[in-house]
Amino acid sequence: MTHVIEASEAHGIDAGPMRVAEGWARRAIGLGHGGDGFSRLTELLARR
Repeated sequence: MTHVIEASEAHGIDAGPMRVAEGWARRAIGLGHGGDGFSRLTELLARR
């Protein structure tokens, strides 16, 4: 995800939403869900 954020910013595109998604992905990885799919984020968001 970092490369998408960097490329977006290099082209003047707001990467704010991607930075938020990256933060949630890092949290999921930190909770031991690194091998799970991206849909795991929806479960983490639902708990919030």
